[in-house]
Amino acid sequence: MDFSSTFYLQMYWIDTRLRFQGERQITLKGTDMDKFWLPDIHFLYEKKSHHHNVIQPNKRLIINYDGTCEYSVRVSLTVLCNMVLDRFPMDTQRCGFHMMSYAYKASEIGLFIADSGIRIPDTLRVSKFDFLGFKTDNFNDSFGPSGELEGVYIEFEFKRQIQTYILTVYIPSILLVIISWMSFWIDAHAAPARVSLGITTVLTATTMTASMQESFPSGSSAKAVDVWLATSLIFVFLALMEYALANYLIVIQERQMKEKTSDDPANLNSERYRESVREEKEKSYKNDKDITQPPPPPTLKSGTPVVNVSIYTAENMDKAARIIFFLFFLVFNLGYWPYYLFTEDAEQH
Repeated sequence: MDFSSTFYLQMYWIDTRLRFQGERQITLKGTDMDKFWLPDIHFLYEKKSHHHNVIQPNKRLIINYDGTCEYSVRVSLTVLCNMVLDRFPMDTQRCGFHMMSYAYKASEIGLFIADSGIRIPDTLRVSKFDFLGFKTDNFNDSFGPSGELEGVYIEFEFKRQIQTYILTVYIPSILLVIISWMSFWIDAHAAPARVSLGITTVLTATTMTASMQESFPSGSSAKAVDVWLATSLIFVFLALMEYALANYLIVIQERQMKEKTSDDPANLNSERYRESVREEKEKSYKNDKDITQPPPPPTLKSGTPVVNVSIYTAENMDKAARIIFFLFFLVFNLGYWPYYLFTEDAEQH
């Protein structure tokens, strides 16, 4: 939440008291400038700053014969920058400097700044950001020690580089989600394999989220990367829960098969007996003309309805999960990336 820069601050003004004969200029440096009037500029929201003194103090004052003064000083400055991180790491930040006189009111001194007065080297590189441009303007502040004050500000605009986060956050989390889907192609009866894969992916996603949060900037609201990591964790967790439901179906099916075989007194494994019983039931329903409702579902001796095992099976659930999980993850990506990449920031600052 801060912005640091090293720059040359140059100020120009006219002091009619310093006019002299001739067409030349006087250059002052160091302590020679202490007896001359200088603008008492200060920076709002300053956190720390210093002048450069190697090998001599990096400041000078040039006085022209017509009283025009040119003051230049090299400054390193860190100021507060209230960043909006809702779209991190696809965010655009605006940081800059607010300058005003400390002692003089707006009626006594006026500050002006022009875009043409800002010179930025073409070789400028900002770590993790792309420099988009700047703007300058005037502003009023009534909270200064002298009442109503007028100042100027310069605001720089930066676009965060997302390439690093694509490689370190998004691609690993996508691969982790895909790995969790591999359990849908493993036989549901292979409990050790599927449970190990599910728990491993969940723990990995949790650890990844916790470790990455330490390197992310802190904010009061959820960031775009938080939404992504939380959704990825949900997909991995649901893949583990899908196996829990599939295993429950296996238990139900095995229980039904045991109770079915116990209903056959002649041959516990006789498919022929079960087929004859089913044919007799269908024949009795056809001969009964008073039946207006479909026959009730068959029940086991325990009173539990018989589930159509040809539909509600762990294998069919895994097949459906392969499609459903992929479609939902695809829909999430189709909404996530366009929203954060191609829509404007909600708050301009």
